[in-house]
Parts: sequence; C-alpha cells; structure tokens
Amino acid sequence: MGNYEKAEPLYLELSSVNQKLLEKALHHLSESELKKYMKNFTTSQSRALSFMHQTAGTKARAICYDNSLFYKGFLLNAANQIKNWRTPTPRPPKNSTY
Repeated sequence: MGNYEKAEPLYLELSSVNQKLLEKALHHLSESELKKYMKNFTTSQSRALSFMHQTAGTKARAICYDNSLFYKGFLLNAANQIKNWRTPTPRPPKNSTY
C-alpha cells in the first residue's frame, strides 16, 4: 500500500486503453450491449477517482478530468449515432417532381 508513484503510470495507461476499447465497441455493439459495456468503464473511472483522492499526483487529476470529458462526449456521440440509425430517411411524395 502507498506506492502511488508506481501506480500512477498504470492508471494513465489503463485510461488510454479504456478509451480505445470504447471507441472500437461503438462500431459493433447494439444499444443495450453498449450500455452494459459502459458499466465496466464506469467502475474503472470510480476507481481512478478514488486513486486520485489518495494521491497528490497532478497527472492523475488531469486524467480523471479528461476521462470525465471523454465519457460524456462519447455518450453524447453514441446517443446521436443511435438516434440517426433509428430515424428513417424521409422519402419525397410520389407526386413530386425534382
């Protein structure tokens, strides 16, 4: 316990890997699968925040902030993509001429 200096680079690497995995998952998971998959990263983020509170490392604080922004942006983009998948393309009326 207390080896925060050694643990910090591992949290930095974990953060990067988690973001890449989520970006890849968006392309092949359904909405419900993505929701379940996101729970794993919520847990990871909670652990990173706990770690940040126990260490004075500025890198850990910056990564937690970056992660929060990334996950919020990711969820917004994922919701927009899912919305676009569900929205049918409007068809012109049969009587219209173009």
